[in-house]
Amino acid sequence: MKLTRYEIEMKVRDIVDEIAEENEVEKDFYGDCYPDEVMKLENMIELESNEEERNAMFDEIREILEGCI
Repeated sequence: MKLTRYEIEMKVRDIVDEIAEENEVEKDFYGDCYPDEVMKLENMIELESNEEERNAMFDEIREILEGCI
C-alpha cells in the first residue's frame, strides 16, 4: 500500500520533532533551506509500495536531518 503525500509529510514532521526534542533544538534546526535530498526521498516514498523500502528511506531522511544539527 502506498502512502499519500500528506502521510509522508506528517511522518517527516514527526521525525523532525523527534530530532529537535532529542537534541534540544528548535524544530526548524535545518535552517531556511529544506534539504533537497529529503524532498527527493519524499517523492520516492510516495511511489514506493514496499513498506520495508519506505522505512529504509525514512531512516535515511532521519540521518540527513540529523546531519543538519
